[in-house]
This record gives sequence, structure tokens and C-alpha cells, in this order.
Amino acid sequence: MIVNDNQISSYLIKNFSDIKSEKFFVHSIFKHTINFTNDKLLFSVSPKLNFSPINISIESNLFDLIYNYSHDYKSINLNFPYIDFNFYETNLNSFSLINTQIEFIKLPTEDYIRDFIFVCLNSINNSESLINIFQNSEPTDAIIRKFKMIHRKFTEILQCNNVSSYRNILDEISGFGKGLTPAGDDFLYGILATWKTFSLRQEFVSYTEKYILENQNKFNLISFNFLKSLIEGEISLTVKNILINISPQKDYKSEITVLLNYGHTSGGDILTGILTAIQNK
Repeated sequence: MIVNDNQISSYLIKNFSDIKSEKFFVHSIFKHTINFTNDKLLFSVSPKLNFSPINISIESNLFDLIYNYSHDYKSINLNFPYIDFNFYETNLNSFSLINTQIEFIKLPTEDYIRDFIFVCLNSINNSESLINIFQNSEPTDAIIRKFKMIHRKFTEILQCNNVSSYRNILDEISGFGKGLTPAGDDFLYGILATWKTFSLRQEFVSYTEKYILENQNKFNLISFNFLKSLIEGEISLTVKNILINISPQKDYKSEITVLLNYGHTSGGDILTGILTAIQNK
């Protein structure tokens, strides 16, 4: 089924004010969400979710039309309500339809992991990101200092394989910080993405997923749906490209840079989770 651009545009024009014309490319397609980008901002269309200014919730039948059109053509002219997205800008490099399914692979060798950690820690560029907990000096930021203590307890639980104490630390991590996606939630995303990709700590994975689904109120809607998509088998393309390319023969350095530049601190917070999961496998 193919839908005329005008059908989509007329719907948005009719329902939203301050319309700006822009050409968008399909960035990624999930079961209930289509993400478009114009290389500066991400614009989501969904039939049932309406959790941020970047998302427009539309009728299911129109979503189905857009869904089919997007699969066929990869680009679309949209009229959309203009909002100042400058604070949330993110540069995205891929405009084609992409495979966002988690790829399950074997854990790299210790040498590869050691090199990967070295590259990550030498790529730090954001003093407000949680990744600074790995620095030898004491963090000056109060939030990072507090999370460093939480992180110490988290790693002790993993090292002791203490699942019984895991619930308490999840209570401290979930919703920790501020922003569109709190730092603790992004950290948890990095942890879970790494565990699932390398099939690590299955008992902790099951508990984490159960905790997220049963405690939606601990997360804001953006974080919850980001984590829920991971539970359902979808993964951030940048995170996926980092995890599946941890070897000297593959270029993951550019992907690390892309991730660290994602959001205000989100990329660094996610990478903190990735490093923690790999170091405490």
C-alpha cells in the first residue's frame, strides 16, 4: 500500500499549528514507531505514544499508511509543527532503513576488551557525563560523585553475584539524574544492551527486564520506552555497531565519538553502562 505525501501532510496541518515544511528521511522503523530525521533532529510518528514534543501521536489507520510508505521509499516530505529543537539536536549519519535487531555474539577476547576500554576512556569529552566516574580524580560534579558511590555498590553486587541485593540498587539507579532521559536510565540501557548482546548474566538480565516492566513509574516515558524496545529485541544502531565491532580489525572509534556526542550526557551515560557490563562480566 502506498500513501500520497499530501494525505500525511494534510493530516498534520489540520491537527497542528505553526507548520514548517521539511524533508525527512526514514531513520528507523519499530513496530509502533517510525523515526524520521533531517540530519539535525529526530521526529517520531506513532499511533499510540505521545511522550515528548518530538513525538506526534496519530490515528492507527494513518500510521499504517505511513508505515508502508516508509518501508517502500525511505524518504518522505512532511509538514510538521515547528518547535525549537536546538537543545536536543543530534547528528545522525544513516538515513537508510536499518537493522535494529539485537545481534547475539560471543564476548571478545580479553585483549580486545582491554583495548576497547582504553579507547573509550581516552575519548572522554563531556565533564557532565557519568563516564567520568572512571577518572582517578574525585569528580567535582555532585551528581557524578553520588553516582560513583552507587556504581561502587552496583559493581560489588555483580562481583558477588548477589541477585538478592540487586533490587535495591536498581531502585537507586532508575530515574537517577535529570534530563529527557535521566543518567541512571541511560546507564541501565548500556548495561542491558551489553548483557543481551553477549548473552551475559542471564539471571540479572531477567531480573532487570522484569523490574523495568513492573516499575514503569520509576522511569519517565521516554526512558521507559527506550528500555522497553531493548527488552523487545531492538537496539540503538550506534550501540549495536560499537558492541559488534570490538576488535582491532573493526573501526569502533568513530562510533564511540558518535555515541559520546549523543544528547547532553546520554551517550556518555550509556557508554558508562557498556564499560561497567564488560568490566564485570
